[in-house]
Amino acid sequence: SIKQSLASFSTATNVRGILPTPSIPLCVDATPTTFNELISLLLEYSDRLYEDFDAPNLSILISTIRILTSNFYQLLKGTDPETAVTFIKKKHAQALKAMLLKCSVDPPADSNLSTLLLRLLKCSLNLFWPTTSERCELLIGYLKKYVSNDLRGFEPQILQMLMVQLSKPAAITDLLKQASSKGKNVEPPG
Repeated sequence: SIKQSLASFSTATNVRGILPTPSIPLCVDATPTTFNELISLLLEYSDRLYEDFDAPNLSILISTIRILTSNFYQLLKGTDPETAVTFIKKKHAQALKAMLLKCSVDPPADSNLSTLLLRLLKCSLNLFWPTTSERCELLIGYLKKYVSNDLRGFEPQILQMLMVQLSKPAAITDLLKQASSKGKNVEPPG
C-alpha cells in the first residue's frame, strides 16, 4: 500500500507531521464542514501573518488560502450570497473578515502571501457583504477614506473593485429597487 511505501522512507514521518489534517480538502469541496475547517486552519496562522514562516508552514498557509479562495469562488458561483453565508459559522466569518480587512490595510511583508490574502478578500466580498446595499455602504466608507487621503495598503484596489462592481446596471437597478421598497423617493438630479 501507499502508506507502507511512505512509511519506509525516513523523511515520510516528518512530512506527515507538517501536512494539514485529512479533514482539510485539497480540492474544491464547497460544504459547510470544508469551509469551517479551512477557515479554522487559516485563523490558526492569523496571529503570525507578519512573522517569517519556515517553508513547510508557509506552504500550508498559502495552500490553505488558495483552496479556500477556490471553494469560495465555487460556492458563490452556484449559490446566492444570502444562502452561501449559512455555510460558514458566524464566529469564523467575523474572524476571517476582520483578519482580511486588517491585511488589506497592513499587508504582510511576503508579497505572495499578501496578494493571496487580497485575492481571498476580493473573492469573499459578496459573502461578507451579501447585499448590494451592504457593498454600497462599504464603498461609501472607502470613498470617505479616499477623500481624506487615508487609503492604505490594498484599500485602493478594493475601492476600485467596488466601484466597478456597483457601477454595473444590475447593481444600480438593485439599489433603486431597495430604495423604492423602503419608500424612499429616488429622483435623478436635475
